[in-house]
Amino acid sequence: MPRLTISIPHDLQHRLADPRIRKSINVSRTCQDALRREVSRLLDLPLDLERLERTLLRLRQERTQVQAHWFQAGAGAARDWVEHEAGFARLRELGSLSIQARLQALRTAPPAELVRTLESQRTGEGFDESSFLQGWAAAVGLLWEALQEKL
Repeated sequence: MPRLTISIPHDLQHRLADPRIRKSINVSRTCQDALRREVSRLLDLPLDLERLERTLLRLRQERTQVQAHWFQAGAGAARDWVEHEAGFARLRELGSLSIQARLQALRTAPPAELVRTLESQRTGEGFDESSFLQGWAAAVGLLWEALQEKL
């Protein structure tokens, strides 16, 4: 695959260097996805549809807000699980996985609390299960990182 060098602000570079973030974000894939969206945006939209472009921008912003909301909700639910229910072995098992493997484990063999939460949330309007699980997985990884050093 060809390589491309990009420039990012120093503060973002510093934040990306955090090991907790490096384990949670595939920077290459994230950049590829963003570039793919932008290239498609420019090549696939007819130039005379400025109104459609504004609509897309508004809907993307709304989608981003919904995803952020459910990511935070998932992270909060995971924090509650870690603080009140998680056993050492299960927390270590999940926390030691990569973010993708953790997501897979949560989909195939979720903790009982996550099952209950998902069942109750699925009936509500606008639930974004993917973002919720991503928040859950990210929080479990970050919390395990912080806790294992002190155990």
